[in-house]
Amino acid sequence: MANEAHDGLERCIRTRDVGVRMIRAAHTAGVRRLAMEALPRPADDSPGPIRAIPPEEGGYLAQPDMRKLITTAVELAYGPMGL
Repeated sequence: MANEAHDGLERCIRTRDVGVRMIRAAHTAGVRRLAMEALPRPADDSPGPIRAIPPEEGGYLAQPDMRKLITTAVELAYGPMGL
């Protein structure tokens, strides 16, 4: 589990870069699922997994470093799922 300290939409890009490295290391170790509370639930209220980057609608998901983190997970075939 990793948790990021932030203040509203202000964040530390370095911690998200570390998150990308953690995702890659976890994938190498065999992990294939990633839960992210920042992801919205799918319209049908299913628990996931998602297979594509959510649209940029503002907030955390519009931040380039967060999009890079989610993209990394999707490209490694995690299928991140919202909580």
